[in-house]
Amino acid sequence: MRHRDEHGFIFEVEGRQVRVAISGAGRAGKDEAAIYLSTITPLRYVAGTSYWARHLVFRRMKAAGYDYADADTCWHDRHNHRVLWARIIGEYNRNDPVQLYRDCLADQDMLTGVRWRHEQQACRAAGLVDLWVWIERHGIPPDPTMEYGPEECDVVLENNGTLKDFHATLQRFAYERGLLLFQRTAA
Repeated sequence: MRHRDEHGFIFEVEGRQVRVAISGAGRAGKDEAAIYLSTITPLRYVAGTSYWARHLVFRRMKAAGYDYADADTCWHDRHNHRVLWARIIGEYNRNDPVQLYRDCLADQDMLTGVRWRHEQQACRAAGLVDLWVWIERHGIPPDPTMEYGPEECDVVLENNGTLKDFHATLQRFAYERGLLLFQRTAA
């Protein structure tokens, strides 16, 4: 059962915490949004989907001749190989487009890094995510790994100022949805 507050916002679904996917182009602030939200809300966040896939990607890149010492070193260099990372993760999800995301949600309530439209649609159809948030940041290069945009998300949050400005935006978003740790929500 979905519980809604007086404004109609979902804060609990079928006895579990609401699950949020944070989308946007590379370098828009998705991970920062999830990390900050995990400090001011009950939403748990361990890491982005790329971190969950780091061992898989490391093995594939090592086999292709990339010289990384370990999976963490490979992960820290992911921005230099964004398209390759997206392709490897997409291949992993080929038979089950929500596999990686289901794995991530076993230990956290937020996803960052869903890039392919069919995977986003599959996550929606499977009910894995309750709220899709798009982080919009002007002035960053186009991301060739994103197949969908803000029009396919439920909420768009701007990240065009300072880090303090972005945190204020995230705090307003959490407040409006009854997610702040100090806020009371009715069941």
